[in-house]
Amino acid sequence: MGDIYCFCINVPGSLPPRPKPNRKRLNIWAAIKNIMSKKGKAWQNRDKEYNITPLELLDIYHRLEKLFDDVAILGGRAVNIYIFGDKRFTKDIDVAVKLPDVPLKMLKDAILENGFIYETYDDGKLKKLINRETNTSIDLYYSADLGGIHIEDLLSLAKTRTLGHDSETVKVVNPALLILMKLKSNRPKDIEDVGKLIQNLYGTPEKFIEKENAVLSRYLDLSDFGFLRSRLETARYEQLLRS
Repeated sequence: MGDIYCFCINVPGSLPPRPKPNRKRLNIWAAIKNIMSKKGKAWQNRDKEYNITPLELLDIYHRLEKLFDDVAILGGRAVNIYIFGDKRFTKDIDVAVKLPDVPLKMLKDAILENGFIYETYDDGKLKKLINRETNTSIDLYYSADLGGIHIEDLLSLAKTRTLGHDSETVKVVNPALLILMKLKSNRPKDIEDVGKLIQNLYGTPEKFIEKENAVLSRYLDLSDFGFLRSRLETARYEQLLRS
């Protein structure tokens, strides 16, 4: 019997044989997609956990106004308010407050009646409040100084800012004092905040110093301004690189 030959004929318009899938490559791609999906969900959860909505912030702020004689928001949440669209991830709310002239037990009872629970220092003085509904933590500052700044100045020099759609307002610590406190803290995140505040609110360190000279002069000697300008320029430059 003669040899049998098999001829493959390419018919015009026909497709070549489909290659077998590379299982190893598919498994790697599936693993990458799974990791990215988990990361995406983690960021969504972080958004929900860290980014307090304006309505929640207003609700908490108005309840704090009922409890204390004066209230001003500071810290990372103040940065959020001053810079529209900023996502400064922070779980808590920092507030400077003026305590009312009432017995501490009466104030604690009022705190519980207004939907908060409280934590105290070892001596029984108030340390923080926790919103029962959302578990949001509110750190209270009411001693003589905070980051070298008098509590009275944090409250009396605070700016009014609008939140939400109904033009409701909150008091926010003066940006110049906020910047000084963050420079003194010198944590990387605080220096990043300084760069964002300078860039978004003033444009340049020179304009900041010119506009806020009266406030800055309460805490700085004339000889300090050169060093301040240098630190602000560095923070602003790093912020420009990040953006």
